[in-house]
Formats: sequence, C-alpha cells, structure tokens
Amino acid sequence: MSTAILILESTDSGIKDRILGCIRVTKDNKKRNLPLTSVHISARVADRLAHVTVKETFKNPYTDHLEAVYIFPLSGGCAVSSFEMKVGDRTIVGKVDERQAAREQYAEALQEGKRAALMEQERDDVFTVQVGNLPPGEEVTVTMTYSEKLAYFDNGTTEIRLPLVVAPRYIPGQALNRDNVGDGVELDTDIVPDASRITPPRLAQGVDPKTALNLTVELAGDQTIEDLSCSQHATRVGTSKDGVKVSLSREDDLLDRDFVLRWRVATDALQSNFLVYRHPENKDECYGMISLLPPQSTDIASPPRDVIFVVDRSGSMQGVKMVSAARACSLLLATLGPKDRFAVQAFDNVCEWMNQDSDRFVLADETGIEAGNKFLRGISSRGGTEMHRSLQEAILTMKTRKNPSRRLPVIVVLTDGEVGNEGAILKHIQSELADSRVFTIGVDTAVNDGFLRRLASIGGGTATFVQPGAQLEDALSGVGREIGTPLVTGLTIEDVNCGLDNKSVAPSKLSDLFEGRASSAFFRFSAGKLKDLKNAKVKVKGQFVDGKPFVEEVVARIIDVPALAQLWAKAYVVDLEDKYRIASAHEQAALHKEIVEVAVAHSLLTKFTAFVVVDHAEIVNAGGANRKIVQPVQMPAKWEMAQSNAPASPAPAFFQNSPARYGSASAPASAGWGGAASGSMKKAKSSERDKCWTAPSSSWDAPTSQQAPMSQQPQQAPQAPRSMGAPMPSAGPVSAFSLDDQAATGANFIENEPMGSMEADGCLPPPVQEQPLTLAESIRRKIQSSQGKNKDQKEAAPTGLSQSYRNFEMVLKKIFAAINNGTNPGSEELDEARMQLIAVLSNSELAVKLPLLQKYLRADVIQLIASIESSTTVSVSLKTLAIEHEKLFLKVAEESAAIGAAHRPFWQLNV
Repeated sequence: MSTAILILESTDSGIKDRILGCIRVTKDNKKRNLPLTSVHISARVADRLAHVTVKETFKNPYTDHLEAVYIFPLSGGCAVSSFEMKVGDRTIVGKVDERQAAREQYAEALQEGKRAALMEQERDDVFTVQVGNLPPGEEVTVTMTYSEKLAYFDNGTTEIRLPLVVAPRYIPGQALNRDNVGDGVELDTDIVPDASRITPPRLAQGVDPKTALNLTVELAGDQTIEDLSCSQHATRVGTSKDGVKVSLSREDDLLDRDFVLRWRVATDALQSNFLVYRHPENKDECYGMISLLPPQSTDIASPPRDVIFVVDRSGSMQGVKMVSAARACSLLLATLGPKDRFAVQAFDNVCEWMNQDSDRFVLADETGIEAGNKFLRGISSRGGTEMHRSLQEAILTMKTRKNPSRRLPVIVVLTDGEVGNEGAILKHIQSELADSRVFTIGVDTAVNDGFLRRLASIGGGTATFVQPGAQLEDALSGVGREIGTPLVTGLTIEDVNCGLDNKSVAPSKLSDLFEGRASSAFFRFSAGKLKDLKNAKVKVKGQFVDGKPFVEEVVARIIDVPALAQLWAKAYVVDLEDKYRIASAHEQAALHKEIVEVAVAHSLLTKFTAFVVVDHAEIVNAGGANRKIVQPVQMPAKWEMAQSNAPASPAPAFFQNSPARYGSASAPASAGWGGAASGSMKKAKSSERDKCWTAPSSSWDAPTSQQAPMSQQPQQAPQAPRSMGAPMPSAGPVSAFSLDDQAATGANFIENEPMGSMEADGCLPPPVQEQPLTLAESIRRKIQSSQGKNKDQKEAAPTGLSQSYRNFEMVLKKIFAAINNGTNPGSEELDEARMQLIAVLSNSELAVKLPLLQKYLRADVIQLIASIESSTTVSVSLKTLAIEHEKLFLKVAEESAAIGAAHRPFWQLNV
C-alpha cells in the first residue's frame, strides 16, 4: 500500500460540492486550510482512573456553509460521557439519545438552517464527529470528555494511551449494492457493512494539515513517580499544584501515532482496593470499582502448555512492524519450558504453519525453539489481514491436536489489529473457543487497542501493546508468565454489608488473576442500611490453581469521582453487547432497549446511542445547503506498505485517495481503487468524477501514483445504483423488525440491505443525481415532495411497514392488558391497526416472507375481534382466548424478527 496522492479542486469546472477530498487549492494556487484547525487533549490521572478532555476546533475557510466530518480515535473501551459545542461565547451542551433519533435531530437541524453537531461511535476506538451549518469564516469548538480505567501491575507500573489517528483497516467482503452509510474512502461490504465509516481519507506524504496539537497529562497525587517514559513523543516534565505534569516538547507534532506514557509509582507494596462514589442527589445510589492484585506466586507446578502463536504478516505489517512482531514471538518462544508444545501460524489472506504435519505442534526443546526461530526469520509481509480465517484455523487446530490431556491450551495473537470485521471475529471467539485462552500482543504506532483488549477479554487472557522498534524485552517481560496458568480462577464478588446488586457486576465474568497483573470489576449497591459508607465491605472469592479457596475482603475508600458511575455503565453495556452479538433476533430487541436505557440514564455514548447538539439561538443557513468536507488524516508513523503490485496503468486521480484494502494479489483496475465522494464508487459514474477533479498541482509537490493492491476478493462495482446521495440515517430498531421506508428521514433505501434484495415497501430509487446530495438536501426534497401531495391521501398513507407493525403490536398489547385486567377494550382500534398493516403488506415484497403474520392478520385477529364485540363483560373464555393469542403472536414476532435481522441499521451489525 502507498500513501494517497493529493486531490485538488478544479479551477475551471465550477464544481463546489464534493464530499471527499484531501487538500484543495483555489485559483492562483492559493492554499486553503482544512476544517480541523486544532486538537487539544488534557488528561488527569488519579486513583488508577484517567479523566480526559478532547477539544476539536473547526473553522470554515470557504465561502459556502460547511459541514465538517472527522473520523478519529479515542482510547478503546473508554466511557464518553459529555459532548458540547462552543460558538463564540455560547456553549451548547449535547444530549444522548437513541442513535437513530439523534441522527434525525441532527438532519432536521441542518434542514432548518441551525448549527448542529453529532458524535457517533463506530468501533470501541473509532468515532465520528459531524459539525454542520458552519458559516463562512466561523469557528466552532466541540469538546468531549471520557474516562477510563488504566491497567496496572503489581510493581506499580501504569500506562495511559491517547490515540491520535485511525489507521487503515483491512476490509474483507464484496461491495454492497447500495450507497455507502459513511463518508470514508472504502466501499461497504457484506462482511463490513459500515466500512465507509471507519476509513478516513489520507493526506499525501509530506503534507502538513496545519492542525495544531496540544497534549498534557497530569499525574495527580502525592505519590513518588519513577521510570517516567514516553515511547513515541518528545516530552517535557514539570510540576502542577496536584502532582506531575507531562506535555509535548514540540509544537509541530503530527497526529500520526499514539501518545503512550508509562510510569511507576514507588511504593513498597500495592494493595487491592475498593473505590466508592455516592450519587450526590440519591444518597442511597452508590457505584463501586474493585481492583484486585494477584496473590504471591506459589510454588505449585503448572501443567504443560500447548501454545499456538498466530503472527500477522499482512501488508500493514511491512517494515519495522514485521520485524518487531517476529522478534516478539521469538522472545515468547524462549519463555516456554521443555514440556510445553507450540505451533506457529503466519497469516495474511492465507495461513502458513511452521510444521505442516497434521498435528502441527512440536516440543519446545532446543531443537523445536530453533525451528521456530528459523521459521520466524523467513516471514515477510504481504497480502490482506484475513484474521477471522486465521483464528478459525487456529481454534480448529487446537481442538484437534493429539494428546491434549492435562495440557493448557493457549493462543497468542501478534498483530496490529487493523481489521474492519471485528464483530464477526469476536462472535466466533465467543461461540467456538471452548477451553482455550487468547492473549493478544498489539504491535503498532496506532494500534487497534479496543478490539485487541476485547478479544483478549472474551478469550480469558490479557492484552499487551508494544511500539515497533521498542525494547521488546522490557515490554514483554511479564507476558511469558501470563500465558501460563493463572494464579486464581473463578472469581466472584459477594456482599458483606453494602447491599451489593449481584446483577449489576460488570464484567459478569471476572477475569482470572495472572501473576503481576491486576483485575477490575464495577458494580452498583445501595447504601441505605449503612450508617457510615466508609465501613462498606465486599468479599472476593476464587480458587487457587491447587484447588484451595481464595478469599479476600476489601474495605471501601470514598472518592468524589462521578466518572465511576459512567465507567460502571460502560462495563455493563459491554457485557450486554457481548450477549447481543450471539443472541437471537428477538433477544436482541430486548438487549437493545436495555443498552439504550442505561446509556441515556448515564449520558453515555455507545454504538446504539449518539450525542447531538443543536444551536437553537439563530438560523445561520436558511437555504440548508452545505459543502461537506471530510477531514483527511495522516498515515500512521512507521507504516511501510508494499508498493510493488500497483496496477499497470494508474487509476484516475480521484480513485487514488484510498489507502485501504492494503494487501493481497493484484486486483483488476476495473474493480475500483478506493473510496468515493458520496458513498459507493460505481463504474457508471467514474467518468464524471474524472471530469470533476484535476491532476495534482506541483505547488503541493504531490507524489506520483503508487497505489496498493486491494483485497484478494476484488470490489465489484454495484449494478443499477439507486442514488448518488449522501448516506442517510437508517430505520431505528423495533421490537420485532425494522423495515421502514425512511420517509421520516428522507432516505430512499434500507441501510445494510443485502445485494439484490427488494426495495423497502415498494419505495423506488430516485433518478441518479449528477452531484451527490447532502443529508439536509435529501430531507428538504423529501419534505417538498410530500407537501405537494393531496392532503387526505397523505394523511391516509402509512409511513412504512416497520411503523405500521409497531402500531399494531402496541394496540394488541393494550388489548391483552385490558382483558387481563377485566376490562373490555373494544375492537375498533385493533381493527383499524390490522387493516393499515394489511394495506402496507399488500404493497411490500416482504409479504411472501411473513406467512405467519399474514395468517394472523387475516384470520386469527378476526376471531379475537369477534369475541370482543360479542362480549359485554370479560368472560373466562375471552381471557383464555387472549392468553392463546399472546402465545400465538410470539411466534409471529419471532418470524418478523428473523426477517428484520438482515435489515438492521449498520451500527447493530458491528457490535
């Protein structure tokens, strides 16, 4: 893969509104700034918790109103709890809402000409901010705050990681036959249906985006700090009123690598602790975090291990990253004992094993270790990151190995984690891992830490991160011990005197205690029975490796840190997401509802919720038209992508904007070489795009084309495109299925619809537009179209299958509740809802897939209506009939949910 080349605005085409672009120039070669002018990050660390504030300032350098889009990272697994927008001297506080509702509020605000901002979470560590209706020359600052629990070790070592750039991610799968749901440079695929939301455009090599970076970390407290180091940035250290302050020593640092700060607290011995935060208004409501340190290592002999090392050799690992990964694996091989066995798998889009025999395991004796090191020395980077296939093969190899009795099965994954199909990989681990443990070693300057932490957590192991070229011996000093037997397993938390809510413990399955590394958990409890909160106690129980019981009682320490409540909510939501990933469609609806309720109650950003800010003070853009600019980002430092397999003839300049799909055999030029301005890149429109963009200008010293090969599965240009419009919000989740025609939001398609499937509710695609429509423009046209219809006809028309279904379900539940309470509810409302749903079904191709619903509406409900109408009072027979209908409708709902699963919004497909 190579870096992208510059995209320049044509000086004579007159085209202004393009969604995607890197650096632009105006007439006379005057340089234009990008919207993102500065990023300010300040972190405060106390009590092993980090509280981080991120400020992003956007300025409109154009004569048009601007919508700026920025795809950026935050620490993986952090709890984002606030979002604000500052305009001049005014600060507007954002609110959390269900994601679909928040997207609609943002779109409506743009249509009304109001300033607005939207923040969404795409992955554990990837987020999107959109700031719309920014007037020419105006500056807006959005501020977000988050908290996270820091990992620490029993020697007092702690680390904080502040990511600064989203690295390119490998996107497997075939392109979907619909518009992209995001503004990134990759096509959405059947495996990664939101690839366009996690693939920001890249700046050309050597181009300075003129984004000022300011970063500070304050280590609060009176403890003595030792061994303070920053592995990827030059820093200066000073003092503050609360402790030690670390900041960047350079003013021109780029946002191209994670800021990683490590330190050690000088102390004789760290202890397990129990932190408590009491709600300021509801004094009975308390939140606790317990941090457990492992006991001293015992002399009990550990069982021999069977270890599979899975080494990423894909294109993104080229250069020093590949060397570091192989070296890390070699160091871990040296920690194995002669009774252990191991296997090494190197993967890209194919899997190669050190030992090709059927068993693939060799003894970790001198001969075996030398064979392993020889294999590692021969690994070079190439191809695509097919991690899902690699882990499938590794798990199958572990399950089918010979003589597994009394051996500890361990899988160690060494990778940068830069994949887009995280959800599918995690689901496979949850379903198929069996008794193996998974440990992850992240090797990158901008690692996908959220995914690798979650992978290790689900796999019952730990995650460790190293920078390419670092002192790996020091960084991996504890991992060799960790991939052995844990010291304590089966941990549970029990109440002593504080009213612990056992259902609130998160994670619900506490991680085992490994030598040197702490384990944490969050929970809620009621302090109503406690006279003094300082006396609150909980008990932790588990089992040592020799079978002896482990018991530790911990006393509370009160802290005034509201973030503890958000951290509990975040941990609890992560548990629910794990359940959601492997649940049935019907169960997912209930889990979705619970996630949204918890997130809204705690002002928490999740994949199912979003922050929205609307400035109602003034109308700044009565016309509603916006120029959308997607902020291009740096290529991560020390990325040396392969450039040898570029196509024979260079792709058009527009196509050379995407650094993703970075490795495998060559792909045909016609397959499409990257992103698109407004969503999916379609061959039918490529000629028009070529006319819109000029060749790179020498004023920016743009490099020549060096495009990387794409995935081994080439992108197929979708046929019969529906529209070239910007991505629209998709239908919100409902209890059974979500199949709206998007009338409320102006969308003309169902997001994530499988290739070749029918349109929603007979909604036909609009004619292909010569220019991409913005979100606000699409809504404006939809509203104008609906206003031109006959009023009576408009009022009678249903808004969509999903809404009609929701209405019918709601009425039916009211009927059942009334009969159960002994009240005759009447049948008029039920009959009206039934007829409306039948009318919508009659115009939908989905009707043939819903036979149970059809039968229920056309036969069973008629029987229920007749029984209601013939009864003046609620008889025993009517109650019995209602009970039977409730059971019958459950089967109808399951059928509907199964159909609707394929049409869920993109954010529900990537949990």
